[in-house]
Amino acid sequence: MSFAVTGTVKEVLQTKQGVSASGKEWATQEFILTTDDSNYPCDICFRIFGNDKITECAVKAGESLQVFFDIRSRDYNGRWFTDLNVWKIDRMLKPNEVAPGVPKESQPQGNAGFQQPAQAVQQQQGNNNDLPF
Repeated sequence: MSFAVTGTVKEVLQTKQGVSASGKEWATQEFILTTDDSNYPCDICFRIFGNDKITECAVKAGESLQVFFDIRSRDYNGRWFTDLNVWKIDRMLKPNEVAPGVPKESQPQGNAGFQQPAQAVQQQQGNNNDLPF
């Protein structure tokens, strides 16, 4: 089962690395996301597993993100532990922010190219004030 939540990164924790019993290297990084819920915002700790995913996600404090994750629980010596494992992150653009890789000149400026529907109809009809009915 997969879930998604949006919020702002409050803190990025230190990357942890090690070697598994089978001799494979592993890395994990956790970060704290504060949800955008205006009534009851909360802090949630997410985990990114694997050097490739950590590099791909490149989470930074202060970013607005939509995080897609799976929930996994496991038993260890009679105690249960639950992880929120990230599998995808989308960056949320702020109103005045430019999308990465898109030249600033191609971004719309203010209301450029936008007209209210009534204005557009009047221009098409030659500013005729007659009612259509």
